[in-house]
Amino acid sequence: MRIKHIFLGLIFFLTSCDQSYDSQVTKVEKFFKANQIGSGNDYMLIKSSGLGQSEVGVIFGYMDDKAGCDDLAKLLSNAYPDITYHCSPLN
Repeated sequence: MRIKHIFLGLIFFLTSCDQSYDSQVTKVEKFFKANQIGSGNDYMLIKSSGLGQSEVGVIFGYMDDKAGCDDLAKLLSNAYPDITYHCSPLN
């Protein structure tokens, strides 16, 4: 449990409010490239619309992170038909 709090604190620190969105995403991506959580790849959930692409969240902690991310992407894409969600490996 303590490691989870440290991890969440680190993510909060890395994504402080005084930085641009792109800068925050870059720091999160760098962290996950160097620190795989669990035994399989971690994934970024990405939203694509007419306005472009944006990172929505990091998926980790599932037995199969890819399947978990794909399930979330499918649910969100069905809920919001004008937006497409997909997953991209972080490490």
